[in-house]
Amino acid sequence: MKAGTTWLYEQLKQHPEVWLPPVKQINYFDEKEEGLSDHWYSKIFSRKEKYRRLRWRFKNRLYLSYKSGNWKHLRWDVRYFLGKRNDAWYRKLFLPEGNRISGDVTPDYSALSEETVNSIAKAYPHVKILLILRNPAERLWSHLRMVLGDVELQENTSNIDVWKRAIERASAFGNYHDIIERWSKAFGKDRFHIYYYDDLALQPDVLLNRICADLNIAPMPKDIDLTRVFNKGDERMPPGKLRAMISEHCRAVLDQLVPLELPGKNIIQQWRSDNEPANTSSHE
Repeated sequence: MKAGTTWLYEQLKQHPEVWLPPVKQINYFDEKEEGLSDHWYSKIFSRKEKYRRLRWRFKNRLYLSYKSGNWKHLRWDVRYFLGKRNDAWYRKLFLPEGNRISGDVTPDYSALSEETVNSIAKAYPHVKILLILRNPAERLWSHLRMVLGDVELQENTSNIDVWKRAIERASAFGNYHDIIERWSKAFGKDRFHIYYYDDLALQPDVLLNRICADLNIAPMPKDIDLTRVFNKGDERMPPGKLRAMISEHCRAVLDQLVPLELPGKNIIQQWRSDNEPANTSSHE
């Protein structure tokens, strides 16, 4: 959801009570919903984007593991790519040494169906869900910069339909109301925790230690640099018409959050203010 998950993954990897897989995004449950074939031929030869991405991940991981001489990671990489994808395979990806906790940092899970979310809650009764919310306008603009080319982001009449389609495709990941309703209903308030990207930007140490407390682990070691930036985006602003479309779309998203009585009301109110028509020039 473009909301600091890489930062969270990289920071928690350094915690002595946490073990995270070498790959940040496992993408098991979302690809299972999409019907990703487990046949070896598809994994090796299919030209579909999902398989191409999987092969790119595997080649990249093999190179990194070989170069570093990390044979444990190499064995994990082979199991991840070549193993038969099922619940037993998924569980075996999380076998930390000692009593460390583990987890899967896959933002695409936010858009899973209610049926899949309920099945996860039933199959993994001790799992906790962490959701970081970002100003939806900033999140959407960040996403559009990632999926659209420079030409498509230029303001001209021919790009308006392109923008509309891209915003529509991204709506499942930005529908905060439905995401919160699905996951909180399935996991309950003790297992479902909401945080805000704004807190990450302003007080990363406070936010991370809150997360540690919710995970029942010790605070982060004090010698870790929490200010390091991962996947820093550029500082471009959206063109005027696109900015107005983003603002209009996100006002509806934010209006739906009001009845939920979420923590961080002041942050949500600030987001609503930033997305008023007169303030559509909100920045990242």
